[in-house]
Amino acid sequence: MYLVFSCLGLIGGLLCCTGDILFDLKGAGNEKLGTSKNIDSNWNKMADWRFGLSIALAMIGDAMVGLGF
Repeated sequence: MYLVFSCLGLIGGLLCCTGDILFDLKGAGNEKLGTSKNIDSNWNKMADWRFGLSIALAMIGDAMVGLGF
């Protein structure tokens, strides 16, 4: 039983990583704007489905990581 929960935790962590990559990769030509360089120029060019999928993966992944603990 512990092995099953450990595997679920590992898979959940990978899902969270995948969601972060979908959310954070801005593509070629991205520039950091603003005085503190917190604004990315390619936010407008990103596909909308990436935000929803990132949130869904994080929601499922967090639950699985919780089982892993």
